[in-house]
Amino acid sequence: MKSIKYSVIIPAYNAEKTLRRCLDCVLRQDRADVQILLISDGSTDGTDAIAASYGDAIVFLRQPHAGVSAARNRGLYLAAGEYVTFVDSDDYVTADYFAALDREPDCDFLTFGAGDCAGGDVLRNLLATRKLMSPCNKRLRRTFLLENQIRFPEGMQIGEDLCFCFACALAAKSLAVSPADLYRVDVSNPNSLSREYRPGLDREMVRVFDNIRKLEGAARYGDLLDALYVRNAFTCIAEEYKRGRPTRQRVEEICQVFRAPIGPAVGWMHRWVRRMLTGSCLPIWFAAWLLKGRTWEQRRRKKC
Repeated sequence: MKSIKYSVIIPAYNAEKTLRRCLDCVLRQDRADVQILLISDGSTDGTDAIAASYGDAIVFLRQPHAGVSAARNRGLYLAAGEYVTFVDSDDYVTADYFAALDREPDCDFLTFGAGDCAGGDVLRNLLATRKLMSPCNKRLRRTFLLENQIRFPEGMQIGEDLCFCFACALAAKSLAVSPADLYRVDVSNPNSLSREYRPGLDREMVRVFDNIRKLEGAARYGDLLDALYVRNAFTCIAEEYKRGRPTRQRVEEICQVFRAPIGPAVGWMHRWVRRMLTGSCLPIWFAAWLLKGRTWEQRRRKKC
């Protein structure tokens, strides 16, 4: 039996509209050394029937609904390939996905679609350009994950991808980036901009960064982590527009959550946001509305 080079982990939850496209784009590359692991995370639509129709072409498993992290972790447990990659069920990959990955250097941690991150401290570059956030543009050596016991944190509502990817990058003995643009994110779903209001998002963000700060070696990147951290004040204020225009008291509460720095402020923008958090929150409030809040507000009004 030919050894498996790639294990592709695909978590799926009620993905009947996009699942065939996702699976077909991987299967049509006709690789005998690829293992496709489809984990249905408690789907209640036609996802399971579609997955079952592929027969032995994929490894299909069902589990009670426990979130994307639990689904990916089950995939990691069952993976047998030399490398692991991740594809979300509503996305797809290019026709040369595996052939292009074959040409990349052997390493623990590869980020593709990130040619601008080469040179110098690659991890710092990935953080600065926000290309560390998703596991779906990564190729990871499976034995490296096993040796370091790296898994997705379960029970988190947000930020699990960043926690996982940052832990991988910090632990990797060999880390590389590639300009190869191999992953396609589906942005056609209108529900992606109208998902339900997430209460306590600000507190959840704090939890995410508390977990990240505990990772060995994270302190070296304190300035970049804090820059990412304070941006969440904008995100959390904008989130409030999903249920109505936030009060000044609520905006000030959110600003208060992010006032304690987790690293030094570097650069004029970073310093400006930090000063706003400790002073008047009105500029942050307005910027949050301008960047995303008005979009949420408009969509909420249309629903009404």
